[in-house]
Amino acid sequence: MFAPSFSAPTAIITNPSEYSEVSRFRLVNSPGEESELNLGVNARRNLRLADAPAYLKVGLQLREKEKSAANETVDHTVPASFTFASMLEGQTPDDYPFFSSGYRASTPKVLQAFQGNRAGFIPTRLLVESVQDDWESTEDITAAYVMGGTTLGRLNVLAGARLERTRYENRGNELSGTNVRAVRRGRSYENLLPGVHLRYDLDRQTVLRASWSNSLARPSFDDSALRRSVNETARRVTEGNPGLLPLESVNWDASVERYLPSLGLVSAAVFRKNISNFTYQRELPGGDPGTGYTLTTFVNGPKGHIEGLELAWQQQFRALPAPFNGLGMMANYTRSNSEATYPTRPGERIEFIGQSREIGNAALTFERGGLFLRLALNFRTPRLREDEPLGGDATTDRWVDDHRQLDLSASYRLNRNWEIYAEALNLTDEPFRVYFGKTSSRFAQFEEYGISANFGVRWRL
Repeated sequence: MFAPSFSAPTAIITNPSEYSEVSRFRLVNSPGEESELNLGVNARRNLRLADAPAYLKVGLQLREKEKSAANETVDHTVPASFTFASMLEGQTPDDYPFFSSGYRASTPKVLQAFQGNRAGFIPTRLLVESVQDDWESTEDITAAYVMGGTTLGRLNVLAGARLERTRYENRGNELSGTNVRAVRRGRSYENLLPGVHLRYDLDRQTVLRASWSNSLARPSFDDSALRRSVNETARRVTEGNPGLLPLESVNWDASVERYLPSLGLVSAAVFRKNISNFTYQRELPGGDPGTGYTLTTFVNGPKGHIEGLELAWQQQFRALPAPFNGLGMMANYTRSNSEATYPTRPGERIEFIGQSREIGNAALTFERGGLFLRLALNFRTPRLREDEPLGGDATTDRWVDDHRQLDLSASYRLNRNWEIYAEALNLTDEPFRVYFGKTSSRFAQFEEYGISANFGVRWRL
């Protein structure tokens, strides 16, 4: 990553010649590696339980995962010819609608100036910046499970439990001024995850389901790594937290499904998830003792819940005359309510971070011979941004605006194994918008990505 920084001695920001000083030209290289090994063995025994068919199944599983990130930061002194005026390019209203009369540095010109005169840029490796964001994490999970099932008339019962042991270790660097000390943090914990699942065939086309289960989600390696990142421009320090606990959830679900003629299905479901130890970002203004900058880190919230309703419909219109008998339609919609307890905001009723109240998808498909077409619309309503710190109060919370995206995909099967495909994503150029507080009038971020397209050839087994 190249990061030239230009400074202006006066306030005349629209005059390129005023940007005569280059305060920094920084080159950052950030490689990373990730590997994962999974092994498992399972055994099943068929039984008779009071003249009813049944089975018992047991298994052992091992997963070893390792991930690392490194950072090499080098600052360069620059030649006198490297000025903002020589690197600039014009800006148009299409580039940024809130400021259309200014200038910016041209990426091709900056790269050409650097690569064409490497001897003129004198490098100095920054020790602290090069090691403060280096880390390596390992996560070893051993699991054993036992489960069994039986069918009693129209009722199918499945029950079981899974015991998991997690051993986590993180190696990073601890900084004290310019002193660097290699440290490691680790922990081990066990989780018992029982569950019961019921299915009842009301008739040949109608199925009732109900379940109680327990699940967990471990912190991401990025959140739990012993790392430190300093943004001098924003005066912000971001740190990982190796002490994060895994999210745990107790889940209740019930649904009804009705199978329709011509490959159709309609269903409705209700659910509730009682969640503890979820991870969110916490922001402390002036909280970093080393720099006095704002400190952003990751912490566990005590509890929260999500409950809601899911509706789905899928239908192939086989009864229509050709070629319309290749048409199909699918749609689903989820409406949920959520609430979480955040220690930094005592007494407030706040929605679960990252959870939209409404999420839906609709798709029109066409399949005939080897041809398959799909036009899909995806939408979700606003949500508290999950990769930004929760605000100090409701007015500083960051919300991601609602999003509606239209995608088109096509494929054609040449034979049993070969297929050509193409897809165009975000046909309506839906932007990514973030705002402060639950009002769209206070923009914090606006990004446009345009339409992206992929095409190629696939080989299938």
